[in-house]
Amino acid sequence: MNQINKYVFIVCIAALTSACKSGGSANAEGLSSDGQQKSTRVSRDGSRSTGPSTFRISNSRVTPSNRTPRPEPKDVPRPEPRPTPAAAPGPAPTPVAMPAPAPAPAPAPAPEPDPIAEQPAPAPEPTVVVGSANLSWTIPNKRENGDSLTVTELGRYEVYYTSDTGKSDTIKVSDPAKTSLTVNNLEGDTYYFAMAAVDKDGIFSELSNEVPKTIK
Repeated sequence: MNQINKYVFIVCIAALTSACKSGGSANAEGLSSDGQQKSTRVSRDGSRSTGPSTFRISNSRVTPSNRTPRPEPKDVPRPEPRPTPAAAPGPAPTPVAMPAPAPAPAPAPAPEPDPIAEQPAPAPEPTVVVGSANLSWTIPNKRENGDSLTVTELGRYEVYYTSDTGKSDTIKVSDPAKTSLTVNNLEGDTYYFAMAAVDKDGIFSELSNEVPKTIK
């Protein structure tokens, strides 16, 4: 279609639309006896000519006879989405052998208790004063009734002692000719000594005088 036909096509559509709005009276004036619409053509030099148009009215729609029908749109196949390639599994990790934990060192054996060191220190013993007593006497030569007494008639001597703390003991002297005696291992105290003579018949004389001795 040239430029002129495009212009006429636009004008005709405008006239037809106006005529339809006014009730359709303009259709009789614009149509020929055979149903063709008359149109005025304008040439390049400005002259006008009247003649049948190439437009026809069909069902109140203007359809150009020389218009090439549009091809029906075809369904363009949509591209299928390309599947995402699955990641190839990598090689399995090689397990790393963990070193075995070192065994805990055995606890050192507890030192054996020293029996001597654990024993409590003994309490200091109290200081004991130890002494001795030296005794001496004369051999008796008379009996209590005044009769004479020889050494051969004597049998022994017996020495007795006591102390302020209640200690006591008897010491026998078997030799009648002996005239002295030492008493040892006497602890600190005050002792009182006395003695008696015994003849061979077992008769005791009276006790001698008492002699004190203090061990400090």
